[in-house]
Amino acid sequence: MTGKLPGMVTGANAVIKIGNTKMAYGYDVSYNVEVQHLPIEVMNKFEVVANEPIGYYVNGSFTIVKYTKAAQNANITATESNSPQKWTSGDQKEPIQNQMNPGLMLQSQSVDIVLYQRYWTGTSEETVVFLNLTNCRLTQRSSSVNKRSHMMERFDFVGELASDDNISAVASGFEDLST
Repeated sequence: MTGKLPGMVTGANAVIKIGNTKMAYGYDVSYNVEVQHLPIEVMNKFEVVANEPIGYYVNGSFTIVKYTKAAQNANITATESNSPQKWTSGDQKEPIQNQMNPGLMLQSQSVDIVLYQRYWTGTSEETVVFLNLTNCRLTQRSSSVNKRSHMMERFDFVGELASDDNISAVASGFEDLST
């Protein structure tokens, strides 16, 4: 297997980037893409004549390890500290945490969530993007802790488009420039 690049994505080689901040690991990331259809029926026929798409929906969740403020001020670097206060969106460096703050949520911006695979070529570390979720907004935040593990925070989100290495999604009203 020498000289072969890894073809499988695992939690060990997947990295999640939220907004402008690179997270440490793609820990427990899931997403759904749903295309709803409306059945078209006509009189004098029992069967459906056609099923037409009426909506495209993207949602999902990801989980991170919770760090306290004391740990964030200690020897943890920016790539190791995955606090939502450090996540930023767009060029304005606005914290994505504003999406969960009632006083700031109307002013907050959406964020892109990118998953990429990192692998070692023998001479350097390379990365390949395999999932891009665009214009995401946080919809839910929950935490859990137990005796045998770290405190985990789960975030649910909705997005506008999902592109991966099988599908390059393009917003409606725009031509597909990928061909």
